[in-house]
Amino acid sequence: MNPCQSQRIQMTTSIRSYFESAISRIGLEMTFEKQSQMENQRYLIRFVGLSEDQNFSLELNHAWALTQVKFIPDPFAGEVVNYLVSQIIENIESLVAFVKDKSDQYSNLDIYVNGSRLDENPVLGQPDQQELRFEVGVLTNISQLQFGLLEKREIQLLDFVIDFFSLLLPSNSYGYRSPDEVRGYPEGTATQVTVNKYERDPRNREEAIKYHGLKCLACGFDFASTYGPLGSSFIVVHHITPVSQLGEDYVIDPREDLVTICANCHAMIHRKNPPYSVQEIKDILKTTKDERIPLI
Repeated sequence: MNPCQSQRIQMTTSIRSYFESAISRIGLEMTFEKQSQMENQRYLIRFVGLSEDQNFSLELNHAWALTQVKFIPDPFAGEVVNYLVSQIIENIESLVAFVKDKSDQYSNLDIYVNGSRLDENPVLGQPDQQELRFEVGVLTNISQLQFGLLEKREIQLLDFVIDFFSLLLPSNSYGYRSPDEVRGYPEGTATQVTVNKYERDPRNREEAIKYHGLKCLACGFDFASTYGPLGSSFIVVHHITPVSQLGEDYVIDPREDLVTICANCHAMIHRKNPPYSVQEIKDILKTTKDERIPLI
């Protein structure tokens, strides 16, 4: 493999991995489905929680050296569009700043609200039927979307789009989710990722971090020390008892019911059901370390 091929592979991410990470990051449920049409590779992204006939899709497609995301409301999604537009109007200043900050990254960025372009300080009225047009694209001479892979610029494009809509939709911002809450379906022409929804209060996460800190309680890993600013304030907050097993009225004690651990230890904890305890993982790490043969 030549260096150029190696560099290209390292700069790609699978669509499945991207959405699993995005779901955890923004606290919103999403599904994606591949729909191939000859040379045009299409994915439909949808947010879970809205009614079946009152929803919208974000169409991700690549054709003619352009990867683009387009907002497509369902035929009877007038109420949802009205809601999205009302949220845009309510948060107009911050959204205009958000869009302007990213506008130079894309080959086309067309976001219109009631016929007025969003990144040009629009004056928004209140018509009976609200209108939202959203199309964002980036030039991608090399795309591997047909193979289920995202290039770096396509990742940036999706980040912008998903972050934009996450600012409009109600969010359960509780960060990383347990592997036992994520279920997928076999790979093929149609792929879908869904996440079971268990309500969590972000204040519990904040209190757990204040009490336990940002270092992994199992192995001592510190994201900020390793990744610098990228890892600042990042840690996985793990429920000792899985959320799916807690009663609806159970009140979380962040000191006793939650622990802070790194993503690797979190994955290992969930290698069995019921999960390993943090102490068991610490014992495994110690045993593994003690059994290593020193290099001479």
